[in-house]
Amino acid sequence: MSVVLWISLGGLGRKQSSATRFKGEDEVEEMKNWILPLTVFGMGSLAVLALSDKGLDAIRWGVQRLTEAPGRFVEWNEAAQHELDRLQKVLNEMAATLEA
Repeated sequence: MSVVLWISLGGLGRKQSSATRFKGEDEVEEMKNWILPLTVFGMGSLAVLALSDKGLDAIRWGVQRLTEAPGRFVEWNEAAQHELDRLQKVLNEMAATLEA
């Protein structure tokens, strides 16, 4: 995460000098140069995938799995809630034992 501080007193709109920059900020600035080429490469790859028969099958499979996702999420959520309730019960029992 890049934080670019702007000097608000006496120089509105000027970046801080490199001596007062945060550690790692230079690497973030260099990485910004790669965002557009990587985005174009990724979108081109998806277009090539969509143009092939196997790619279309993979996309259909992914969309089908996405339609099943809400039901599976509800199942997982119920199982996780059951486990949290069980853990809370055990912690309450431990607290009661320690108080006695």
